Amino acid sequence: IVETGRYIYAFIDTSSESIIKEQNLHGLNDLAVDVITRGELGAVVSPIANAKIRPQRKVLAAHQQVVTQVSKLCDTLPVAFGLVAADEASISDILERHSDV
Repeated sequence: IVETGRYIYAFIDTSSESIIKEQNLHGLNDLAVDVITRGELGAVVSPIANAKIRPQRKVLAAHQQVVTQVSKLCDTLPVAFGLVAADEASISDILERHSDV
């Protein structure tokens, strides 16, 4: 899969980054879940090759599974299905703009 973007599952507090990474979670297309952090905010993401995602059962289930697992581990602000950022820099910009929330 050629990585062209980052699929966003949820936002978390940076203090939970290591807890999430230790879980070795997998999301859409069974790709590894990662956390991108800036300041006190983090985004739970995975690489994605296509910015357009069809709401098929398998894809919806993968999204929900990641959100559910992350929510069991820490305070989570889930994101609606289908949110894709162009790249890691785009997510960093979002996190920096909202780091005082």
